[in-house]
Amino acid sequence: MGINGVIFDMDGLMLDTERIAQLSIDHAQEVLGLDLRSGLPDMTGMNAAQIRQAQMERFGPDFDYEGVGAVRAAFRQRYIQEHGIPVKPGLRELVAELRRRGLRWAMATSSAGPIAEDNLRRTGLLEDFPLRVCGDMVERSKPSPQIFYAAAELLGTRPQETLVLEDSYNGIRAAASGGFLPCMVPDLREPDEEISALLLRRFDTLFDVIPFLEEMDRSAGPARGPQEHQTGK
Repeated sequence: MGINGVIFDMDGLMLDTERIAQLSIDHAQEVLGLDLRSGLPDMTGMNAAQIRQAQMERFGPDFDYEGVGAVRAAFRQRYIQEHGIPVKPGLRELVAELRRRGLRWAMATSSAGPIAEDNLRRTGLLEDFPLRVCGDMVERSKPSPQIFYAAAELLGTRPQETLVLEDSYNGIRAAASGGFLPCMVPDLREPDEEISALLLRRFDTLFDVIPFLEEMDRSAGPARGPQEHQTGK
């Protein structure tokens, strides 16, 4: 089985932003006196439209989704200005290895395009990820595989030769249902029995993907010819 392309999730996989999101929920609950957690499905990996729908169904038509979102966004902005956005261990090294190998890669995130671009710019990763599919660019985000299909189209690869790196349950479900090669680097949650059964591999960090690529090369047989390098410039 050869790997010709890699798709990265962003939040919780590339960047340590899921924890910031959780802190913003805690802040909004305290400020607004609301319970924003109970009775909701796992929304990690969903885009804004899906999250809005889930919250309106849970809290009813009078729920001020935009107001809550504004409180959370203001907190997030202040927090990032003070603390920055941590980059996950091994990300820069893995990108360098993909470039060395001549493999292509893309980012598929349920975050909206402006947020994704701002995150990449703040962390110095914008030029490393010129191929991006964001949550506001697709009708159905994770757990639908639509966003991964769009990323694979940018890469020019087929699902069965495209590694998907994810931290969320919905991301793994999306990759598996789309016929991709799902691998998990857990962030807030370890894989349960359902998710473990869908995984090609679980990694502790993105550093661990580098020797895995060599392992996959060996199992695929003779080395492939060089491909055009993706420079991001």
